[in-house]
Amino acid sequence: MRLPIVFRQFRRIVAGGVLAGVALWTFKALRDAGGRPPYIAAQVQDTTEARRNKENLQRLIRQNQSILASVGEGIYGLDLDERTSFVNPAAERMLGYGRGELAGRHQHDIVSHINADGVPYPEGECPANAALREGEVRASSDEVFRRKDGTSFPVEYVSTPIREGSGVVGAVVTFRDITDRKQAEEALRESEARFRLLAEKMSDLVCLHEPDGRYIYISPSCRRLLGYDPEDLLGTDPYDLFHPDDLKRIRSTAHDKALEGQGAVSVIYRIRKASGEYTWFETLTEPILDEGGEVVRLQTASRDVSERKRIERVLAEAARAKAEFLAEVSHELRTPLTVIRGNAEIGLELDRDCEHGEILQEIVRESSTMSRMVEDLLFLARSESAAPLFRMEPVEARVLLRGLARRATSLAAEHGAKLDAKLEEAGLVRVDPVRVEQAILALVDNAIKYGPQGQKITLRSTAPGGELRVEVGDRGPGIPESELAHVFERFYRLAGVDEPGSGLGLSIAQTIAEAHGGRIEVESRPGEGTRMSFILPLLSDQSLSG
Repeated sequence: MRLPIVFRQFRRIVAGGVLAGVALWTFKALRDAGGRPPYIAAQVQDTTEARRNKENLQRLIRQNQSILASVGEGIYGLDLDERTSFVNPAAERMLGYGRGELAGRHQHDIVSHINADGVPYPEGECPANAALREGEVRASSDEVFRRKDGTSFPVEYVSTPIREGSGVVGAVVTFRDITDRKQAEEALRESEARFRLLAEKMSDLVCLHEPDGRYIYISPSCRRLLGYDPEDLLGTDPYDLFHPDDLKRIRSTAHDKALEGQGAVSVIYRIRKASGEYTWFETLTEPILDEGGEVVRLQTASRDVSERKRIERVLAEAARAKAEFLAEVSHELRTPLTVIRGNAEIGLELDRDCEHGEILQEIVRESSTMSRMVEDLLFLARSESAAPLFRMEPVEARVLLRGLARRATSLAAEHGAKLDAKLEEAGLVRVDPVRVEQAILALVDNAIKYGPQGQKITLRSTAPGGELRVEVGDRGPGIPESELAHVFERFYRLAGVDEPGSGLGLSIAQTIAEAHGGRIEVESRPGEGTRMSFILPLLSDQSLSG
């Protein structure tokens, strides 16, 4: 027969007068025929530590809830399905939702699915949720969030991944309404006290300066960003902290312009921390004017952009290494390709009727194709280096277009196509004629390659608005709208197209256009053909006189 268990919990005083929590389990005994219990079993356990841990945990939970409820910034959490795992009252208030309405909802669909221009983000590209996808902290100050009533407001936010072990299990998004901040900054011009109240809650370094630059107020974030106590810098000249190589640029780019009354002047520079090392800052400087329009104070907001500068350096080094690699490989391939093609051509010249004639002709064709590809790679590599690629000179548009028409006609004839060219424009352009011709012929070659056999290619030119526009048109299958944005990417090939090529022609053409201050525009409809326009600026009379 089972013994009933009786639980008792009480406090007792142990040595030293300390109260201890004790749990007592009493097992009721079975009695024998004489009414006597065979045994009594009991267990006593001290629960003091367990109770203390439970109380500490509850206090910590209440503290965290209090912090989330009291901060002015909106904070919400995301699980791996991009659904809201928690949200603080400030976020609910800014987004126009009642308590608990956002819980478990897909955040991208209701809050962060459009950019500042009102264009929807694809779900997989939503920057606010990037911390989940990439596992890295993401920050932005040019996005908007949507309220429950459908209106939107600009925000500055930071999205931070939540990790457990080596994996990402969620993210926390902290955001603020930039509109409110700007309105507050306007109010601060009327009241320095109100300005300080707001500034001390900001994560950026916010300062007030005399017109000569001396500090008269420094926000507490100075300790975190630079390691100085704000009080130690009051009355000092910030120029004493700036890197010597940046002094002139700071004064001319930001300080002097702010003294002239220009607002929101930004400059990136190096500033010395208390540790002696320099860090990169981006500072926005705005003047504070009196009723007469005179500058009486300068207001600055600064943030540490060291990580951004580091990433820029890494990307620049990667681009340089890639360019050097392409140049080296292209150079090393030139010689053997030239030898292969040369030997094949000699073989054909010696005996065109030999049994290997077709093979030799194929060797010549393919080696020529590879040689062109190598030249394309070498061109792209050089375009990313400091080496000059173009020999610019003033050229009459009529002369440039006349030579272009001859070569385009010859190129079309080689492929069995017809060219309808009308190129008659006056004016001057500053160009490298060889490179411009190379770019436009690439457009012609593209039109021939992807159009029907024997089609007619059109080549037109106009000069609207001080620009020379050379348009190449075809009646080919056209380019799907989804692929238009990619046609100028290197090595990009249209899906389902079997035409040979390296995928570099349009990329090179665009590089040439941009180097001349121009551009390439594309219009295409599936089933109706494609028009590509190579656009160059015409030289003005003022340019010619200069």
